[in-house]
This record gives sequence, C-alpha cells and structure tokens, in this order.
Amino acid sequence: MKTMKTIAFMFLACTLTAYAADPCATAKTTLTAAEKKMYARSISSNLTKFVPPAQITVDRSMSIGNWTAVWATPKSAEQGVFFYSQEKSGLKYYDVWGGYAQPAEKSSLVQWVKKLDPSAPDAFAQCFAEKATAGH
Repeated sequence: MKTMKTIAFMFLACTLTAYAADPCATAKTTLTAAEKKMYARSISSNLTKFVPPAQITVDRSMSIGNWTAVWATPKSAEQGVFFYSQEKSGLKYYDVWGGYAQPAEKSSLVQWVKKLDPSAPDAFAQCFAEKATAGH
C-alpha cells in the first residue's frame, strides 16, 4: 500500500511540475465562428479609427479562466493582441498590445498584463508572455 501512495505522489508531483513548466498547459486556443464575430465586433468598436468588423481578421486566441487574448489584424493595420475578460455583465475589453518582444522581456509582459487587472490569472499572463516571445 505504501508503494502505491508513493507512486501516486510521484505522479502528482510530476504532473504539477509539468503544468508549472508550461503556463499554457491549460489554455484554450480555439474560437468558434460566433466567438470570432463577437471579438471582431468588439475590436471594431474599440479601435481609435473605425474599421468594420468584416475587415478584421481574428487570427488566433488564448484563454485561461475568464481571460482571453485575441490576436487580430484590422485591414490596413498591424496585428494586435486584444485583451478581454468575460464578466457576469458581459465581455470586458482592457487594452491592445502590439509589437514584438524578446524572451528577456517576459517578466515585463507578465507585469503589463497584471497591471491591466491584478485579478488576471498568473498562468494567463505567463502564457501570453510565452506566446508573445515565441520564435525570437
């Protein structure tokens, strides 16, 4: 019996370590067609220069908890990452991030997300930082 408990504990420890090592392990990365339209409408209404929702391409997303980062490209503009949380009152837009980041900037990206709202899940902020610096 002791051996089974030891094996179970080791499995749990390894599983938790794997999740700790990959902040994106629990991230949802798919959007339905309806969700893409919803985000395109919201992005359209939050741009400083109007772009119709039909001219906004939702490229990809990453969600953890009630927070979502949406990579989208409005026509005639560069891709941005739009930050949202799903609240009881509905979808809440926070800000847009654009540009490129180096791996050394991960901690500043995590801090930037946490400044949007301290209640943003740590894994969400860390996963965004991972994705924003991937390939650099």
